[in-house]
Amino acid sequence: IAGYLLGRLGRIPAVGDAVEVDGVRLEVREMDNLRISKVLLERIEK
Repeated sequence: IAGYLLGRLGRIPAVGDAVEVDGVRLEVREMDNLRISKVLLERIEK
């Protein structure tokens, strides 16, 4: 998941950065230096 976020953002993310894809929102919740250590996945209600 972290690799997917890196690819979609095209850069090292910051806490709070998010992407939406196929009805799901992925938000970076915690970083450990340059490593994404926690991601929140939320289903987007339509």
